Amino acid sequence: MKVANVLESNKIIDYKNQKLILLDFWATWCGPCIPATEQLEVLQKQYANELFMISITDEQKNAVQKYLKKRPIDLMVVTDQDSYTFSRYNVISRPYAVLFTTEGDIIWKGHPGDLTDKKINVYLKKYRGNKSKKLSSFMKVVKQETVKLDDINTYEIEKVSGEATHYEDFYKEDEKFIEFRGDLSVLMAKLLNIATADMIADFTDFKVSFKANRQYYTSKNEELLNEVLNKYHLRMEKESQSEQVNELKVVNSNMLWRNDQINWSEGSDENSSNFLITTDRIEADNLTIRELANLLSDVKGISFVYNGKDENLYDWNLHYLHDNLFREDLEDTFGIKVQQKVMKITKIRIKKE
Repeated sequence: MKVANVLESNKIIDYKNQKLILLDFWATWCGPCIPATEQLEVLQKQYANELFMISITDEQKNAVQKYLKKRPIDLMVVTDQDSYTFSRYNVISRPYAVLFTTEGDIIWKGHPGDLTDKKINVYLKKYRGNKSKKLSSFMKVVKQETVKLDDINTYEIEKVSGEATHYEDFYKEDEKFIEFRGDLSVLMAKLLNIATADMIADFTDFKVSFKANRQYYTSKNEELLNEVLNKYHLRMEKESQSEQVNELKVVNSNMLWRNDQINWSEGSDENSSNFLITTDRIEADNLTIRELANLLSDVKGISFVYNGKDENLYDWNLHYLHDNLFREDLEDTFGIKVQQKVMKITKIRIKKE
């Protein structure tokens, strides 16, 4: 494996004579990664003398450091070198883990939650006689080169195999690039800045891999959308339908959090948007109320709308899982009421020409 930065050493155990090495693939935006990594920390303590764990993400160093200040990880934390390790082991979703021998042979891979005591003991019994090696023989730290904004074309997109999921398998955003892998309709929703639920595709199994120059993505949004539609011979149609929605109504604007309450954009565009979805909370940096409504629609699976005119950026930290707690948190913390009503909603339908 190649890494760009070692951000944290393993706080549980030093690398000595362990016979197995586990790579924990994660991301700061990945809610399910939190309990998965916590479970691995327990296993690291339990098998400290036999197993050494490394948590690896392909995000920017500054973003990860900001995250670790809020949510420390006790395993060794490293950042990937130009997504080399993620690509080598074909990591397209996370949390994900790969278990190696000290020779570098893969003996298990999958969701970290599936790595049981029974499996670990079977592998230890089989490979306990292997010779120990230096960690540097397995992990190479490579100097990270600065990437210029014009080092790639304005954007790259290609259709990839795999069943479409109506959500992204992978999404990464930093000060240089936007990267996405998932259902084409989800990418269209992102380009239009609408909820995924408001995008209807008249086809299935259309998954794409997408990478764009961030500057182009933000300044040429409509142009990019049209180019993607033309490339795949698609067209969009608007249609209205009545449905019950949850409208976000600001009743006390003084309670809204200014966009300096959470700051995950250090070292990049100070107004870039980032969010973290855990098992029960949303933490977001620099989202408008309308963008929050779109995010809530995707996370909760029901329609949320905002019909106000406030397009300022705000920070958010709220419960979303249980509806009563969600409504109380939104009103008591941010001065926003949720009102159910039936109204006409504009949906975007994508059709093949």
